[in-house]
Amino acid sequence: MTVSDELNRLADVCSRPPVTLGGLVGRMSAREHAVLTLFLGVCFMHPVPMPGLSMVLGVIIAIAGTRIALGLGPWVPQRWEGRRLPGAVLAKVLTKAASLARRVEPAAAAPAVWMESPPVRVSIGAMTALCGILILMPFPPPTNFPPAIALILLSAATLRGRPVLLALSVAAVLANVAFFGALTAGAGVAALRILR
Repeated sequence: MTVSDELNRLADVCSRPPVTLGGLVGRMSAREHAVLTLFLGVCFMHPVPMPGLSMVLGVIIAIAGTRIALGLGPWVPQRWEGRRLPGAVLAKVLTKAASLARRVEPAAAAPAVWMESPPVRVSIGAMTALCGILILMPFPPPTNFPPAIALILLSAATLRGRPVLLALSVAAVLANVAFFGALTAGAGVAALRILR
């Protein structure tokens, strides 16, 4: 199943309310974490703020990344399983994302066997966890967009086994580190000026 197929399937699930976090995780395919993190990344690909929910999803993404690195299956805390998600909004975003993915897929290179090796899996898990940490950080809602892009690329690289997608993922993660590093440094300088 292609990335666009996975996105269309999740869009169909989200179009049937009520949509809960536990219900979605239960509908994930055999590729487990990559589908979960792909869905959670797409959740942030719109301008509508999700107060409180971004922190919850950021924690889940960070946990997913850690479990990917350890070779464990998907999991969400039991108390969060009933958490409602904006199904109608997510269905529209997922449908548009599937359309975009369908255009890009034919240009991707053939799957690489080494993409499934333990070192690559650990690296992808670590980068996924970092994306989750960046999303849950207390910055304004628009700053969730950059790590979401990196997360989607990481998920797509895992699902399709494409080296080009992995290279783009690494570049996106490094860009996020630079962006949030500059943002944090700027906030620190501003705070020092206020305290003086």
